[in-house]
Amino acid sequence: MPSEDEWDQNSGRWKLRMWWANMTTNRRRRLVALLALSVLAFLALQKFDKNAEKRPATGSSARLQLQSNGSDCLRVCGDVSIPYPFGLSPQCAFSSYFVLDCRTDLGPNLTSHLPSPWPVLTHIAATSTLGQRFSDGTITHRFFEVNFLPVTQIQSNFILIDTTNIKAMGCLEQVNASLSLDAQSPYWISEQNVFIVVSCRAQGSAVGSDASLSPVFSTTCGPVSCINQKVMRYCNAYDCCIQTIGIAKAMVMTGEGIDFALFTNCGYSTVLYPDSFVARGEGVGGGYYGVALWYNIQRGVDIHNCSEAAKDPEKFECSTSEQCTDLMDGYYCHCDKEGYEGDGYKLGTGCKDINECERSNNCSSIATCVNIEGSYQCKCPDLMQGDGLDPQLYFLGNNCTWIDQCKNKTKVCSPDAECTFDSSSGDLNCTCQGGTFGDGRVNGTGCTLKETSNLPVIIGVSVGSVVAFIIINSILLWYFFRRRRLAFDPAIFSQQELLNEIENKEGAKYCKLFTYSELREATKDFSVELGSGGFGTVFEGTLRDGTKVAIKKAKHGMGETRNEAKQFVNEIVILSQLNHRNLVNLLGCCLETRVPVL
Repeated sequence: MPSEDEWDQNSGRWKLRMWWANMTTNRRRRLVALLALSVLAFLALQKFDKNAEKRPATGSSARLQLQSNGSDCLRVCGDVSIPYPFGLSPQCAFSSYFVLDCRTDLGPNLTSHLPSPWPVLTHIAATSTLGQRFSDGTITHRFFEVNFLPVTQIQSNFILIDTTNIKAMGCLEQVNASLSLDAQSPYWISEQNVFIVVSCRAQGSAVGSDASLSPVFSTTCGPVSCINQKVMRYCNAYDCCIQTIGIAKAMVMTGEGIDFALFTNCGYSTVLYPDSFVARGEGVGGGYYGVALWYNIQRGVDIHNCSEAAKDPEKFECSTSEQCTDLMDGYYCHCDKEGYEGDGYKLGTGCKDINECERSNNCSSIATCVNIEGSYQCKCPDLMQGDGLDPQLYFLGNNCTWIDQCKNKTKVCSPDAECTFDSSSGDLNCTCQGGTFGDGRVNGTGCTLKETSNLPVIIGVSVGSVVAFIIINSILLWYFFRRRRLAFDPAIFSQQELLNEIENKEGAKYCKLFTYSELREATKDFSVELGSGGFGTVFEGTLRDGTKVAIKKAKHGMGETRNEAKQFVNEIVILSQLNHRNLVNLLGCCLETRVPVL
């Protein structure tokens, strides 16, 4: 390079030419390459700046309407979910081709039937020519470029873009429309789309090309029959014809005019994804529709399918190789296994088991939902069997029914017990049979023979012993007190013991013992009183032999000691031996009373 002094000289241009002429060929090539790289870098920056201007600023109305799915990346724009590998910023997408703009406008003269904001794809170019016929018979055509196509749906291997504004109209002459994708982008016009031509006698054609603009397919349709070719689903109930197409990077659609002198409507031709068509009552060309674009993941020129990509786990984008499918010189990830959810990408949500028990499931109210890998089970309660499914949802489901445990009663009831089961309530009873007793259950007391119990005998003997003890003790007490009373009762004492004393005395023959009943009889129950004194009362009486007697009944009883009783006996013996004319003879006495009777 020339020095600064050389640039300052007036002959700088001449010297620069000399400097260039003196350079070697290799140095010249290096300089040209450096300049070319600088220009390319400048152009790339300019393109980036233009795209940045198209995107709304952070504080714009479009960005304010973005929603987040809870992660660091925004995953919703308007009503459209944005799964990986797509994103609303470069940090959240697989590459720049998968970055979508969330916009509130689609450019001049374009609107959409979808609610704003819209995620739009920028790596696509589209043109459309619309024909309009006036009442005087003149026809005009409007040509415009579509800069932004809203993305209405994102699936694991294709996206759906709204192409309602992309159509070729034909009235008298031939007009066309085109749809082309960036040659380096991972998108293709899918063969799932169809080419349609609408209106009686209209016809059209479509030509598809690859990235090098080489034709890959060509199809024609029409002229449309005016009878029995109405297809409500795709053509808004108007006459039309439908043809399949191939896979392409670019497509040109043409529409050939019809005789407007015979038919008041022009015809049109376009490409659409059948399931995207929404009819509307606005005549020929009415309705909303879109085009399906395939997309894939590409990493380097040597990776063309899943098997090649899986060799380098660090660069392999899918969670597992089972979630990878080859597509158009690349692959895409998905999560299609039943019972799993996610986008299938390692940097996305992967492919995770769905816990159906935390969501609405088909288990009956009495069954318990048990989550298993990839599915779930409805478990019946203990002692019940069945699939646990709600019979209102599954006609063949048997819900949960009680297990008849009596069919295998050895596990519940004892062999000697009779098993009865109530299928409505699940109650099971075990009843002991044949002279056995117990609860009849294996895990309970079972059934045992009824043996003669010693308890009644023990109780009887015990009660009898107590009663006998009481009786014997009562007798002994009675006898004890009786003996004691006899020891201090002279009358009773005399009859039993003192009588022997009287008989043993010498004068016993002069003393007769009278019974108390004899004395009562003789005195007529002591009714005739002769007199009374300090020592007793004297009654008149007549014995059975007619002898008149006087019976004296003392006021006081005999002594309370044994010696006093003996003294009384001695006195009786002495008195019975006295014989004097001035004394009354003692005939006898009565010892049956406590009070002496002479």
